[in-house]
Amino acid sequence: MSLTVVQNFICDDTNRLKIIIDNLSKLNEVLKCPFIVNFNDTENLKVIYEAYKKHISQLEFYNELEKDWASVTLALVEQVKTPLVVYLCEDQQVNMNREEWLNVIEEAFVKYSCDYFLLTKIGKYNNKKYTERVLKNKDGGEDFPMMKKAEFGHLYWGKFAPHKRLSLDGIYKTEFFLERLREFVLESKNDWSNKRIGGKPGVGYYHMGSRSTHHGPRIPFTDIKQPNFYEGYYDFENGMDRFEDLKCYVPSKEIFIEYDDKLQKEVKNENTMDKIMKAEEQIRINKIMESLEGIPLPKHK
Repeated sequence: MSLTVVQNFICDDTNRLKIIIDNLSKLNEVLKCPFIVNFNDTENLKVIYEAYKKHISQLEFYNELEKDWASVTLALVEQVKTPLVVYLCEDQQVNMNREEWLNVIEEAFVKYSCDYFLLTKIGKYNNKKYTERVLKNKDGGEDFPMMKKAEFGHLYWGKFAPHKRLSLDGIYKTEFFLERLREFVLESKNDWSNKRIGGKPGVGYYHMGSRSTHHGPRIPFTDIKQPNFYEGYYDFENGMDRFEDLKCYVPSKEIFIEYDDKLQKEVKNENTMDKIMKAEEQIRINKIMESLEGIPLPKHK
């Protein structure tokens, strides 16, 4: 099953820059597919371009500087000629080999004809509280599992998704992703300062898959420069509940590890991690915690 990777990003952080560059060779080796990439800045442009040119064998690279993430990303996806498109955050770390990649892709899209393949927080959504959860049949029939075990992953319908939002990092049928981007580009031009996703203020919204109740906050990060706006738009009842018949897949193995997760897993001592978290809290309230001298804190994006 042929696919194309699309990326649209900036990078002004030294640690993230190193991780991106170090990951490219393996990314190319495992995926072996076309990449359509836009670097939306001038800082670190030269080093990013040279790294992609060196390591990615099938590359279309752009330096479109318009600060409108959705419109630029839509222009990139409109160039995709394959039936599937991968939107991949630039600092997702490859944690698989070529055979493992082919196994999950063929299982999801050839064997089971899925529409959407989740690529974020894979470890979280493989927790037994989701994969072994049984749902009650409201019609009086037999109870049924929320997720179905396959050989290399788990299958689930959109309405039973363990995540309430349509997460950006994923593999989509190209036409479906184009539809989502076109809709969002139009909606993002509106004034969202007082609009809400998730119902009226004070009215609880319950999501079955995650078993969580929310009270309709405004979309976070309503900034057209950021992809966070897209994820905030496709959340609550406009998220997975809206796409209830979407056939979804999450791999059993954490085939990509997110940058923040990678930082946390590199902290081997649990007590040190506790200290770091406490230190971050102290920083937020502008206090100094002298007992943590010499312990580096993860940098926020």
